[in-house]
Amino acid sequence: MIIKVFGIFFSCVFLFSCVEKKKLDKNLGIKKIHIYEHRSISDYEVGNKNGYTDIIKIKEDSTVICIDLQKDSLFVLTYGVDDSYDLSQKYKLKETKKWKNSTVYKPSIFNHIPSEYIERDKKYNFLEREIENDDYGVEFYFENGSRTYWDFYINFFTYYGDNYEQEKKNSKYPDLFPFFIILQELGTCAIYIDPDLDKALTKKCEINKEINREILRRYEQ
Repeated sequence: MIIKVFGIFFSCVFLFSCVEKKKLDKNLGIKKIHIYEHRSISDYEVGNKNGYTDIIKIKEDSTVICIDLQKDSLFVLTYGVDDSYDLSQKYKLKETKKWKNSTVYKPSIFNHIPSEYIERDKKYNFLEREIENDDYGVEFYFENGSRTYWDFYINFFTYYGDNYEQEKKNSKYPDLFPFFIILQELGTCAIYIDPDLDKALTKKCEINKEINREILRRYEQ
């Protein structure tokens, strides 16, 4: 199992070695980034008094990953409501966890995002097909107070194997594909970095961190 896992990792390192370095010639002035995974409202089956099953909607906790580029840290912000059956209730902050960035990314990496895809106060929909409950929302906060929003989705299996370069080439947004991976994986890792969690999840996260480092090395000068 260990050999297989590290085999996957080194194959990814090889694939990402093909990512072309970009000359850094701009500063986008990004202050922080919020990553939202759109899964806060779910359907549940419950039995009723007549012996049938009803479908009800539950407003679950919502997790927001905050990348603070000025403090060089990640924050896991958990929001919730007092009554999960009341969909009209507004979320309030329940818990905050802080994770100090340990070279998983450099704040300057996000300056490599092509300017045409991160204009101030715009919303970009990068979904290449209709996705239900699996898309990622990313909001960029700039130093001048403006914001930019992305909506995107990438399949977990498209870049953890031999299909990475082909998927990037076939993507409608090949210049953004590596950034989609970085943002999605940073969100995943920030959730799973917890000493009380299962070791398998922690190990998965460590491998993801290494893959992110490799992507960033190919972009940074």
